[in-house]
Formats: sequence, structure tokens, C-alpha cells
Amino acid sequence: MKRALFALLLVACGDTGQPGIEHRAVGTGAAARAVELGDYRVTLEVARVGFGPVIFCAGGAASDEQCPSALAELASTASIDALSPAPQPLGTVQGFVGTARSAGYGYAITWLPTQTAPQPARGAVAGHSAHLEGTAVHKTTAASFRFVADVDVLPLTRGTHAVTTSGLDTALDERTRGLDVQFDPNAWLAQIDFAELATLGPTVTIAPGSRAYNALVTGLTTLAPPKFNFTR
Repeated sequence: MKRALFALLLVACGDTGQPGIEHRAVGTGAAARAVELGDYRVTLEVARVGFGPVIFCAGGAASDEQCPSALAELASTASIDALSPAPQPLGTVQGFVGTARSAGYGYAITWLPTQTAPQPARGAVAGHSAHLEGTAVHKTTAASFRFVADVDVLPLTRGTHAVTTSGLDTALDERTRGLDVQFDPNAWLAQIDFAELATLGPTVTIAPGSRAYNALVTGLTTLAPPKFNFTR
């Protein structure tokens, strides 16, 4: 989003001697576990997520007003298996020494100032932000059904990130060795009404605009967003 401005800032700060930082970013997931939601026990079997780009800001909000230029940026996008705790490459974070207090990020769908509509980036999962598959089993009757969802997390307006978060207080300096972006897809399911989905058949495709779909978007962005863990 702010890549051109960020590149100019890299040059400017290099001229003034401001220390730069560069380190790798990885994504780690959480192993599948049975989640009890109402009358159902739900287990994910597939959870692939596309992630990036990300900017980290010194201001309290990752907005144009409070973050006219990024402190650090992960410009690339990549997809990972969010059910695997193994570190998976996301790209390289580049920036400057400072304290990150907020972040703006996307789920591999961008809406650049030059684009007329949101577009999937290279790291999208078959053109989407996430692909999920799982099974829900009724805790009393043992009746079960499968569910499948392709989820898109879209920026609301051109030139913005899909998600912004505040409350960070992380020092970035020469001792910073890497960034671990941690995902828990099991928690994305928490607001889905599986009793409602059970009425739709033995295999349910969660459709865009449905209550279950909106619950997944809420899970990805608000209920269980990724955690940014800078390591030293």
C-alpha cells in the first residue's frame, strides 16, 4: 500500500544514518483440535491461509494520519498450512530501529491505489484468503456432516489494509532476529452456528454472505487474529 513511500524512506533514512533492520518472517499454525460448539464437536482437517502484506507503525494506529510511513514492512504474501506448528516462510521484514505500536495487514488480497477492485495476491489460496475443511459431529447422536469454506478478507477501501490492530509495544532493533506470525484456525470457528449448518446436508459449502461465512471473517480479523511475535 505504502510501498513506494516506504522505499523512499529507506533511502532517506540511509542518508541520515538511521539504523536499518532486516530479518525473516515465518508463520506458525496450531494443530487441529476438537472444538465443542453447542451440540457439536468440530474438527478442522484443512486450514490454509494466505497472509500479507504487513506494515508496522510507530503510531498508535496504522492509518494514513498516524502512520504516513511504515517503521517496518513485510511486503510479500505467502500461504501456509495453519494447522502445522512448524515455521513456514512468509518473506523478509525490512525497516528501521524503533518501537512498533500498531500494524496494518492483509490476508493475501490487496486493493492498491492503482487497482479498481480488490485483487488476490501471489500468496492467496486458489485466489482466496483462506480455505477450510472440517467435520462436525453431534455430541449426542453422533450424526456428522462435512463443511468447506473459501474465505476472502477484503480491504474496505482502495489503498488500505484489510485489518488494523493497535496495542503493540515491540522494540525493533539490531537484536531482533525474526518475526513469527502465529495463527489458530480452530478459534476461527467459535461463532458459527453448526446446528444451522447441519440442516443443509451431509456436505455444506459455506457461502459468501451467509451467517457462518461472516462468522469466519470475524474469526480471522477480530475474534482470533494472528499474533505478531518478534524474536531476539
